Amino acid sequence: MNTKERIVEAAIELFYEVPYGEVSLLQISKNAKVSNGIIYKYFKNKEELFKYLLEMISERVEKKLENISGESIEEKLKSYIYLNIEITQEERKLIKIFREGQYKFIDYEKRIKKAYLKKLEEIFERKLNEFEVMYILGSIRFINISYHSRNMKYDVDFLVKSLFNGFTDTCTRDLEKIYNSNLYKRIILNKDNLKHTFIEKGEEFFGSYEYHDVKIKDITKRVDCSIGMFYTYFQSKEEFLIEIVEKLKKEILFLIKDNYIEELDINELHIMYLY
Repeated sequence: MNTKERIVEAAIELFYEVPYGEVSLLQISKNAKVSNGIIYKYFKNKEELFKYLLEMISERVEKKLENISGESIEEKLKSYIYLNIEITQEERKLIKIFREGQYKFIDYEKRIKKAYLKKLEEIFERKLNEFEVMYILGSIRFINISYHSRNMKYDVDFLVKSLFNGFTDTCTRDLEKIYNSNLYKRIILNKDNLKHTFIEKGEEFFGSYEYHDVKIKDITKRVDCSIGMFYTYFQSKEEFLIEIVEKLKKEILFLIKDNYIEELDINELHIMYLY
């Protein structure tokens, strides 16, 4: 390997093992067995080097997706899923690095999503709406990452059947009965406390802006409170976001649990839960 390749390989190993914030160019140069100054010949800083890795995996994913094969929609979808699995297996370290970087540098996430969507719409030969995309890509991504991390076997035939029939088969269920039924949602009794006020405003900000564009000072200004008061409840912006997500997760799970109707068969229940 030449010098640049050694630096890149050392960076991949370190960013794979250690979070972005804990990796230094000094560590990378030491692992690459080059002087610290040499790195700056190729990369002006750590961010540029990290983005170089994100560019690498983005290009490889785009190239891999060019290999979709098959005659029917089902065959092409199966090929699409297998290619997703292959890239995760072949580029395990870069994929993990991408998972950390996709929200720090949102343009790469948008690029990957665009590449996946483009091929998906080529498979179905039509424009897909946002719910179909979420249903298909969300399922594939979850199965791919979850099964791979646990070293589980894939059942691609079952996944394709579920995805393919899930939104193309005609539904004969009486959806009006579900849509017009009463749904119950739990509320927080002490929601007027300051911590909950922070969380509510945090939901608004994270729902409107990218993670890196959300500033704690803007949230505290909206709450009309000091930044110091914010840090009495949350140690960091990341911890703040995690608490918001946990709250949303509980709300969704309780919503499903509290609206369980024994009279509905399993298919009707699934439709209601999705709704």
